[in-house]
Amino acid sequence: MRNQKIKEAIAAVTQKQKALRSIYVQFLTVNSVAFVFAGVYALLIDPSLEVVGVLLVITLFVQAALATFIADILYKINGEELNKNARADYKRFYKNVFINAVVKSIDGKFNYEPAQGISRNEFLKAQIYRELEFRSEDLISGVYNNVKFQLSEAIGEKRKYATSTNIYVISFMAIKAMFDIYMDFKGTVFVCEFYKTFKGVTILADKKAMNTKMIGEKEVLDDTEFNNEFRVFTDDKIEARYLLSPGFMQHLREVKQGFDNAVSLSAAFMDDKFYLFLNGAKNRFESSLFAPPPSLADAQTIKDEISQLLRIIDELNLSIDVYK
Repeated sequence: MRNQKIKEAIAAVTQKQKALRSIYVQFLTVNSVAFVFAGVYALLIDPSLEVVGVLLVITLFVQAALATFIADILYKINGEELNKNARADYKRFYKNVFINAVVKSIDGKFNYEPAQGISRNEFLKAQIYRELEFRSEDLISGVYNNVKFQLSEAIGEKRKYATSTNIYVISFMAIKAMFDIYMDFKGTVFVCEFYKTFKGVTILADKKAMNTKMIGEKEVLDDTEFNNEFRVFTDDKIEARYLLSPGFMQHLREVKQGFDNAVSLSAAFMDDKFYLFLNGAKNRFESSLFAPPPSLADAQTIKDEISQLLRIIDELNLSIDVYK
């Protein structure tokens, strides 16, 4: 039944994609034809092109008039409105239909809200990454194994840099831009809310990522491989050793290995919550108008990644039960 719902969603998205592709191509054609006509019209008025400013205004007006005229004809022929936002329309449809069906196939009670996500205050609370402005989206929430969870994307906003003609300033800004791209977080955030109290704060920072927390009192655990991959900071060493059970550490390493080398994994226990950060993780919830249509394989990949994160809750519940 759940696969059938996904198949229906794939069929609907594929049909919508074909229709919007046609509309978008026609819109581009309309604008191209209008631009050519406007250019010819401008040349007829003044072949010497001496009055550049006036011609530019005339060209824009003529282009807009022609585009409206031709679009009206195509509207009557096709019975569908030409829409220059076809790409955005497809993305919304893709998420509301396909991604929503995939999420519901995992658990019918899970919620998916494409325009919602983790708040900035919640993200910065763990203090693993530096402060930044970002937009969050693709919020999946629900209850798994009696634990509330939220999964969302966090994407750093583009920074603004000073403009200058000075070669030294330009070089400095270029270096700063590359530095910011590396240091800013962009990826997946997973938050679990437990009905048990954590006394302290325990942070796991991926050693291969230089943009995570590095300063503080570190704890060395018995798992050598885990120590090689993570820096562990805690203000309650006894609690940290219960929370970071052998089973949990193994599963966390498996989650990390499930992504490519470009992804770094960091985490935190605090305020009765567990935070997992996957910096550099590919956003599986996006598509484009001219991308291949979704498939069952795409749906399975998304389901596998979400399920793998949810299994962290199983391991954590075992650790916390022993601790209590």
